[in-house]
Amino acid sequence: MNSFPIIFDKRKVKKNQDNSSLYFNNELYYTKEIRLNLIDKLNDINKKFHSALLLGNESFEIGRILQASHDIKNICYADISERNINKLQKYTKYNVCFDEELLPFKEKTFDLIIANFSLQWANDLPGTLIQLRKSLKQDGLLLATFPGGSTLNELRISLANAEIETSGGVTPRVSPFVDIKDAGNLLVRAGYTLPVAEVDYYNLEFKNMFTLLNTLKSTGQSNALVARTKNLTPLNFFKKTEKLYIKDFSLPNNKIKATLEVVTLTGWSPSSNQQKPLPRGSATHSLADFINKGK
Repeated sequence: MNSFPIIFDKRKVKKNQDNSSLYFNNELYYTKEIRLNLIDKLNDINKKFHSALLLGNESFEIGRILQASHDIKNICYADISERNINKLQKYTKYNVCFDEELLPFKEKTFDLIIANFSLQWANDLPGTLIQLRKSLKQDGLLLATFPGGSTLNELRISLANAEIETSGGVTPRVSPFVDIKDAGNLLVRAGYTLPVAEVDYYNLEFKNMFTLLNTLKSTGQSNALVARTKNLTPLNFFKKTEKLYIKDFSLPNNKIKATLEVVTLTGWSPSSNQQKPLPRGSATHSLADFINKGK
């Protein structure tokens, strides 16, 4: 029996990702920036990586950069979508299709794991992070990105207000996202050392709400909540939602805005040769000493 709540319908997650493969060659302007910012973190690390596991439907783009800039030869690509994996077969033979919550690898297989927007659908995220840590060699690195708590706030508010006006209630239509305040604790709970949680904000613009919804569909990010409504939503409801969206969140250029909060987690598998923080209370100077000197 599962000891964690089942929030996401993994069959729907897989279906969404399968559908995203239809847009495999389409590049969104902000996904490239997020990808490059993620990989840029490796440039500040004085360590040579030899084997990498890349999770998610953007793994191949990340892999091409890693091969060119970091000379990582042994790269395994993985995704929950068989269609996405099949798209990669003409590029590489090292690809695996599996649910990220059920890793098939032996312990201490990789020295680098990058999960770019691929773990937000995990029902047991702490357990998934533990499995990823066990798949890392000693002093191996995990880099993971998630949509943060304020992502799609504008859409969430517009949908809720439209539903309240039309039916008097609210149905879950946008997934819950990782809160930056909880992100670092997730790494600690999963046994990572030197955990770091960072956040970046992207202010996106769309021609209209339907363009935004189509973008979510093309990237496999459509609603996959177990508690989502299973009934066909009338077009009039979405027109009402768009009217409220334009009223509250329109821009001077007649476009609508959408917030994307990106939470980036960095954590290492334990190793005896890693730097360790000083024990609590072992500091020889207090912050007040430095403040007083500046007076």
